Amino acid sequence: GRAVIETIEIKPKDAHAIEGALELMPETLFPWFELPWQHDIRGMVAALSEMESGAKVRTGGVTPEAHPSPLELARFLATCHHADVPFKATAGLHHPFRHRAETVGCDQFGFVNVFMGAALLHHGVVEQEELEMLLADTHGKHFEFTPTGVSWKARALTLGQLREARESFCTSFGSCSFDEPMNDLRSIHLLPPRAAKA
Repeated sequence: GRAVIETIEIKPKDAHAIEGALELMPETLFPWFELPWQHDIRGMVAALSEMESGAKVRTGGVTPEAHPSPLELARFLATCHHADVPFKATAGLHHPFRHRAETVGCDQFGFVNVFMGAALLHHGVVEQEELEMLLADTHGKHFEFTPTGVSWKARALTLGQLREARESFCTSFGSCSFDEPMNDLRSIHLLPPRAAKA
């Protein structure tokens, strides 16, 4: 069978570039625009609002300077939230919780921090200032998981709310490692142990 392209990623320089790309985009493609967290992205996000498109944020890299601060990432997520623009994240999200990455020389975000925080923001349980605190939290014990929902310091979501947030706002993340996130989730008992080879 033939491959089908459903999404495309673009790194625009400004809002006008986004508008131009959207004009040329076929309806069969969903575009993700990688936006620079280092700058004011409100105009670029406004160009995505009410369009079939999303924002992409790069949360890490091979140098400390490639990593946004909790404030910068919280601002990025809040801007997308207020404009009702979904986002995806990439780079540096190898482990569930925020931690020190000695190989890079800085703290890196945890994918649980990012996605639970975004889901809580999406449902109005936290605002930007509290989201910043959540993104900076290195204590896994502050994040709780039950058969009926999740919470951070008693700020809670049901599984239905979490599912809705994942479908409409905080959609996915990319990691150069598949095993590291899976193994970490097994170590904190959020995934069953790997089946023994016969």
